[in-house]
Amino acid sequence: MEFEITETALLRFRHRRPGDHNAAAGISIALDDFGAGYSSLSHIHRLGFDKLKIDKSFVMNFDRDARCMNITRSVANLCQNLGIASVAEGVESEEIAEGLKAMGVRLAQGYHFSRPLPLELAIDYALRCEAAASARNSLSA
Repeated sequence: MEFEITETALLRFRHRRPGDHNAAAGISIALDDFGAGYSSLSHIHRLGFDKLKIDKSFVMNFDRDARCMNITRSVANLCQNLGIASVAEGVESEEIAEGLKAMGVRLAQGYHFSRPLPLELAIDYALRCEAAASARNSLSA
């Protein structure tokens, strides 16, 4: 199970590490909307997140704004250096998805992949994606 905590919610955890007891219970913590609020490297260090979700305001303008691209790349590199996953939010085109992949971002979400779905359709979508990925991997092996 994974919980997402927004940067603004971090203010409530100033003196606690929400991840201290979670790993043994199979729970991971993702910092949502990173870069859009009260970003601080001390939060990442002190709270021990498993993932950083790069805010869509940077990702959606990735292909038109060099500063957004550089911020996205910097956060992706930070995650790689810390050994945590990066997730790009707001991926709405194949070009942005490919650019993120070239930077080393392996997890993404956005309308390019799917609009929000009810649970039953989301499960069906996930199963179809898994089957397609499995077929691609067996063809390349």
